[in-house]
Amino acid sequence: MTKRLIFTVATPLGYRVSLSRDRWRQITRFKHPALSGHETSVRNCLRTPTCVRESAKERDVICSTRRAKASFFAWSPHRRTTPIVLW
Repeated sequence: MTKRLIFTVATPLGYRVSLSRDRWRQITRFKHPALSGHETSVRNCLRTPTCVRESAKERDVICSTRRAKASFFAWSPHRRTTPIVLW
């Protein structure tokens, strides 16, 4: 069965990141409810981040950060595999 994707985007480091609707529901219901409705900000963060760094906890995870509004930062972790599914 095919996953319903919200988006698939290429990162500046050459990775392809996909976000499924089911994963987005998990993220916005349990981990980060404040992100609900900010799919475009997350996509833009992955596409054109202002900062890219390796996770301090998991070496195979890359964290992208982008200032989206005056005091809001979009942060998108993704694994170093191709293709990548946003977790």
